[in-house]
Amino acid sequence: MALTLGLAQLDSELDTMSCRVRLTQKKRPRRCQRTTPPRDGEPIYSARQRFAIRWANFHMAMGGYAVGFSQVARETLELDLRSTDATLRERQALTLEERLRFCGPGATTGDPLVLESDFAMESKNVRRIVAHLAEDTPVGKSRSAPHVIRGGYANPYTTWRVALALLVPGAKITVTRRDAEHVDVEWRGDIQYPVASAVHLPIPFGGPLTLDEAIFCGMQMDGDFVPYTMVWRWTLAADDPRLKP
Repeated sequence: MALTLGLAQLDSELDTMSCRVRLTQKKRPRRCQRTTPPRDGEPIYSARQRFAIRWANFHMAMGGYAVGFSQVARETLELDLRSTDATLRERQALTLEERLRFCGPGATTGDPLVLESDFAMESKNVRRIVAHLAEDTPVGKSRSAPHVIRGGYANPYTTWRVALALLVPGAKITVTRRDAEHVDVEWRGDIQYPVASAVHLPIPFGGPLTLDEAIFCGMQMDGDFVPYTMVWRWTLAADDPRLKP
């Protein structure tokens, strides 16, 4: 029973924090009527709340490393690592409407994070896209295609490791035929939290615990998290069996 009460209190706290973000939007949920909306020139969250979210984000990343999902763990950490005191000041000097754009398209700043790994080739969907692009690409030329994971994380044509790291809007794959023996592949996408996505988790003897990504959007609005472009690169031999359509 104590666990249930604790989770219920946590759910209430998470709901209040998500409402602080959702009240900056034009469409305001009825459930948020009792929450005090933020004002221009002030942070979305208190210092305690911001510390708690960063603490949770760090442990989410460590959990990812522990279970073998190092790619999404690295992406998650980078959001926090890019924050600086200057970022905090710049974000909070903007109006709430201006800050909300950091949860939408085109919000990435700074240089891309570029890492080498062919883990994406675990996905049948990625292999199909890469094989199709490589098939007709002349030496010295490149071709690109969108990378869309239809069906989300439950897609039978991908793996959890790939889906967690690469399920982002607007991602694309580019294949370059370096020479007759090698094909270079690049996946590129923006890593950021949107404002309108939530997951509901059942808890014992009570209603679901709601994990609203609007909470992390609020961290981007405050400047504690900084959206960025992620690039994964790898090279395949021209005769790699994974390049068979």
